Amino acid sequence: MRARLGRCLAWRGCRGYGVRGTAAFLTAQRAAQHMVSDKNAGVILFTGSVAGLGGGAEFAHYNASKAGLTNLMKSASLALASAGIRVNSVTVGPSDTPFADEVVGAAEMARMRRDGFGDVPLGRLCRADETAAALSFLASDDASYCTGTEFIVDGGLSSRVYTVPKG
Repeated sequence: MRARLGRCLAWRGCRGYGVRGTAAFLTAQRAAQHMVSDKNAGVILFTGSVAGLGGGAEFAHYNASKAGLTNLMKSASLALASAGIRVNSVTVGPSDTPFADEVVGAAEMARMRRDGFGDVPLGRLCRADETAAALSFLASDDASYCTGTEFIVDGGLSSRVYTVPKG
């Protein structure tokens, strides 16, 4: 157990995720500065992951970075609300992306595309157009009263709860 945690917390594994968190912060900060100076309300959107909703021994660095991104979004939404800037995120579940191919492997992703993904109640992976639709909604005037919102697009995965086995 300790060896697994030590591997996932190695600097090599965390470095990329630290950069991503810093990049998200600096990008949002710069966008907000322009929106405020131009006196032009706007929307800042982040893309998160259901990995940030819980832990996992093998991907602790990734899970922590995604949880941090959600907290950054919520904090920014409070800081920028008075300027009329809305800040939200779309938290995505298992998705059919090139990143998933890298993490899970091309053969396993091909199997999931073919056979479905049983861990998700809807039984399949999220498509890029479904993530885009959620982001488009949050960017639109239809979401004008949404700020600090974590819009979860995960096929019902985060709705699961432990069920006591029948015995």
